[in-house]
Amino acid sequence: MTSTVTDLAEWATLVLANGQHDGREMISPSALLPALRAQAFGAPAGTDGSRSGSHAG
Repeated sequence: MTSTVTDLAEWATLVLANGQHDGREMISPSALLPALRAQAFGAPAGTDGSRSGSHAG
C-alpha cells in the first residue's frame, strides 16, 4: 500500500475530527481508537548509551 502526503493529511484531519468530514460521519469514533493507541512497546534501555539512536558517548 502507498500513500501521498495529501492522503496522510486527509487521514489525520479525519482522525482529529472524530471521523467527521463535511459534517458527515465517515467512520465511527470508536473505530478510530486503535489508530490513536500505541502499536509497539519495548522495555526501557538499561543505560543511556544502550538506547536506540543514542548519541551519548
